[in-house]
Formats: sequence, C-alpha cells, structure tokens
Amino acid sequence: MTGRVFFLLSFALLAACKAPPAPPEPPGEDSFPSVERPVAEIVSAQFSDEESREQAGEARKVMDLMGIASGSVVADIGAGRGYYTVNLSRRVSETGRIYAEDIFENTVNDLRGRVHAEGFSNVSVVLGTPGDPKLPP
Repeated sequence: MTGRVFFLLSFALLAACKAPPAPPEPPGEDSFPSVERPVAEIVSAQFSDEESREQAGEARKVMDLMGIASGSVVADIGAGRGYYTVNLSRRVSETGRIYAEDIFENTVNDLRGRVHAEGFSNVSVVLGTPGDPKLPP
C-alpha cells in the first residue's frame, strides 16, 4: 500500500510541475509605443515650454547629475526641438561634441535649422529609426 501511495503522490507532484515559460519575444519596431501617446497631466504642464524648464533649472540639474562638463561627448536621443541639445552644446563647449538624434525627419530638419541659426558647430544632428539611433560608435 505504501508503494502505491508513494507512486500516486509522485505522479501528482510531477503532474503539478510545469516547464518554465518561454522567454518573451523581443519587441519589434511595431510594438514601440507611439510618441504621440498622452503625457501624464501632472508632468506635462510643469515643463511645457523651454522657459518653464529653464526657470526650474532642469537641464543644469540633469547635466550636473550626469557629470557632463567641457569636452564631454553626449548623445541627446529623442532630441525633439533641441532643449537639451542647446544646453548640452553650451556645457561641453567647442572641445566637446553633441549627437542630437531623433526619429522624425521633420523634427530633424527643424533641429538642423535651429542648430545652424544658433551657430552650434559642436552639434551633429542625426536621423535615426525606432530600432537604431544611427549614432557613431
């Protein structure tokens, strides 16, 4: 009888065991969240324009925390209109380099215009894709 109980318990335990789940598929470019998705209300109003961001000292705080100084080489991924690009360019000076990347051609063209108009010779504007920022090694 004990052998039979042991066998049934062993069988029940084995039946309860599951193989580990398969690792998830890596996300493809189709699964990348839309950049037009809504921003949380609590955040969007506080930093809605460059002037508000400057008054809050946003860029300075971030650059200080990251240790960005004259001569640094920095990638601004998702540069948008260039708020960080402009601040980074000033911080790293002529001895540094900024790679301002975005995935939208119109945005990149606008940013190129801004960089040119403001005379930032230490900024390279790069058109990337959601799967590859196209930055140099």
